[in-house]
Amino acid sequence: VVPGPRAVRSRFNVTGIRISTRSADWASANVTPKPAFEATFQSGYAVLIRLARADRPGPWAVVDAGSSGVACGIAPTSVLRDLGLGGCPPGDGV
Repeated sequence: VVPGPRAVRSRFNVTGIRISTRSADWASANVTPKPAFEATFQSGYAVLIRLARADRPGPWAVVDAGSSGVACGIAPTSVLRDLGLGGCPPGDGV
């Protein structure tokens, strides 16, 4: 069983949060292990989307996380490039 983000949040730091200039509904964040977990937790990044609400901007939700090809086929390629995450392999972009 792989624990969810809430179960491991004491093991990592979230930094470098960036909202896309192409669409303010998309963002990225760097995820790095705290010193005590560097041997067991790999650094990576997450891509988030702002959930829709009728009365105000909604909360953010992680759509994908990892260290390579994150959110390919989920987030628009132009947004991923804008966030500095590069593009996706041919055929995997949106």
